[in-house]
Amino acid sequence: MPDQPDTTVDVQHVPAFLVRERPALRAERHEVLDPTGATLAFAERRRSWGPGATTMFHTDEARTRETFRSEVRGRPSLGARHVVVAADGRPLGSFRKQAARSLVRTTFVLEAEGLAGTAQERSGFLALERRLSSDTPTRRIAVDVIDDVTGQPLLSVARAPGERSTYAVDVPDPRVDVRLAAAFVVGLLGMIDH
Repeated sequence: MPDQPDTTVDVQHVPAFLVRERPALRAERHEVLDPTGATLAFAERRRSWGPGATTMFHTDEARTRETFRSEVRGRPSLGARHVVVAADGRPLGSFRKQAARSLVRTTFVLEAEGLAGTAQERSGFLALERRLSSDTPTRRIAVDVIDDVTGQPLLSVARAPGERSTYAVDVPDPRVDVRLAAAFVVGLLGMIDH
């Protein structure tokens, strides 16, 4: 029997990082930073969430080397799956919004090999306040992803204290790859109000 190609990807765990939204006219741009402020990745996606939309993550702002990407598969209104893949095309995991459960508090499913979690806004009050606010850069977002089996936190996202467009991400579970976590947060920021 021929050897099967290795499709596993080593998990790159970073226990805490920041995601900063960067203003742009024709695309949504984000910067992923470690806690010291050093850049981990730059993300860019054209302003479209349709099937085939891709968020590219690069090592530098000039976009010379892709490190990973998130690809939309399916129709967004029907809970499209966002598949996160390494630069070599190997899957890192996926996430999708649960439209019906998101009517009150936005809800997502996050999946990777060996783990599955449900992400939901912490507060129904904050969810309502965010929906009623027209000032998107000041939106207060607080989302927790809980392991469906153990009930333990996989990751959490909240607007950084004193910041208007920077979000703090804590990843206590070492099984969660930083690339999957970063793609999830960038996707969350783009989809939470839709």
